[in-house]
Amino acid sequence: MPALEFLALCEDKIMNRFKTISSISIGAIVAVFVVSVLVIGGEFYAPLKDWLKATFTHHWLGKSAISVMSFILFSLIARIFLKNESEDMAEKLLMALFKIAILGTLVLSVLFFYLFSIH
Repeated sequence: MPALEFLALCEDKIMNRFKTISSISIGAIVAVFVVSVLVIGGEFYAPLKDWLKATFTHHWLGKSAISVMSFILFSLIARIFLKNESEDMAEKLLMALFKIAILGTLVLSVLFFYLFSIH
């Protein structure tokens, strides 16, 4: 019986790792989206950039603080509400994070090339 209990404990720890990976991936996906929206919004809507400067002393500090807060908040929310996740779900979320990070990088790169080409 102790061997079966040990195996069950090991399985719980592995499933817990997948839940952690999944919840952190969700938080990171949200943070990438938030940063992208704040950067694009700040470039096209001056009051947003002004608010970030006024509130955080510099617009990049504001974007960073908001993205870190969104990462922590959504990681915790996902951690609370996700059931035990599988390895497959953790892999899918990591792949989604990778794709969204690449997409965000491309969108922001195109935006900055566009903005610097018109000035």
